[in-house]
Amino acid sequence: MPYISEPAGDELPEQARRQREKLREQMGYVPNYAKLFGHRPDVLAAWGQLIAAIRGHMEQRRYELVTIAAARALNSSY
Repeated sequence: MPYISEPAGDELPEQARRQREKLREQMGYVPNYAKLFGHRPDVLAAWGQLIAAIRGHMEQRRYELVTIAAARALNSSY
């Protein structure tokens, strides 16, 4: 059972619905983190801008390697 419940149905703001649809079109699915950001769609938008700014100055391979290194350092299994 997750610590944070994912908003659904009438609880889901219109902005969050649009964000989910856009991610589904781009990725083919809606990632778990995006589902939880349904509580705060403004934060998901800011998160997306931050990631785009970071990735915009890095090669894809380097970004992926840094992501893996950070996850290992944090003992993240996700």
